Parts: sequence; C-alpha cells; structure tokens
Amino acid sequence: KLLSLKIDEEGVRINLSSEFTTEGGSASMTGRLAQLLYTASSLDEKGQVWLSVEGEPLKVLGGEGLIVEQPMTRQWFEENFEL
Repeated sequence: KLLSLKIDEEGVRINLSSEFTTEGGSASMTGRLAQLLYTASSLDEKGQVWLSVEGEPLKVLGGEGLIVEQPMTRQWFEENFEL
C-alpha cells in the first residue's frame, strides 16, 4: 500500500507498507523495484527517487538481500540490475 508520496525539487519520496518487501524471489523483487522506480521517474527520466517502507529508508529488499541505494535513479538501476 502507498502510505505517502511527496514530490519536490529534489525528486520523489515514496513510503510504502511492509507488504512491498514480502513474497517473491529475486526476479520478482527486482521487477517490483524497477516498476516503482520507472513509474516514479516517468516525468523526469533523470529524477531521483527515495523509497521508504513504514517510514524507514529501504536499504535491503527481500530475503535475497537486494541492496537499495538512496536516492535511486534509472541510471543506478541499469548499472546494478538486469531485467
């Protein structure tokens, strides 16, 4: 669930419920992260996106331990993940 969304001059800040980090393997988690990032940066492809879960910055996603750097950008994602 989307708990909050803020857009300012620095970029997009998203706060999601803990369900975002549960269920699914590494491919599912990578796809989930990509979908969120690319949707949030659709108005500015070079935009920065910060992701929090239950108000805490997301550092590791899922049991597979996908490292999440903040802020995220499309360039960062393309350099670190394969779709």
